[in-house]
Amino acid sequence: MTPYSGVFCTISLITENGAQYYSFTNSSGLTEKTILTDLDKQRTHILGFNNGLIVGYGKLSDPLTFYAYDLECPNCFDPDAIPVRSKKLSISASGIATCNVCKRQYDLNNGGIITSGDKGNKLTRYHASTTGAYGTLSVYN
Repeated sequence: MTPYSGVFCTISLITENGAQYYSFTNSSGLTEKTILTDLDKQRTHILGFNNGLIVGYGKLSDPLTFYAYDLECPNCFDPDAIPVRSKKLSISASGIATCNVCKRQYDLNNGGIITSGDKGNKLTRYHASTTGAYGTLSVYN
């Protein structure tokens, strides 16, 4: 979450051996986990439609825009389908999110618009703010 870095990362909530962690994976594939504190457990967690967000600073706007997107493809994922099946996006170091199902590519630096593939919805974007690198991230509707 450093301005001008051009780095986006995914955030999800995972459980390992009975403990809950935030899992952060950057666009280079490096992952770090942080265990939830008692205070974290009291907070409301909004981690997208199916437990995932993409966050980072866009590098095409001035002033810089901090983006938070849903990790699920807005054109393939259906939260009302039974059973719910994840259609998570993968992110690249160039700031592109790709759906492995429909093959659409979305520009993370430009509001989540489709840059390749069939027409459809751009990425679901959330309001978010950050206090900076290693700081606090707030995401809200």
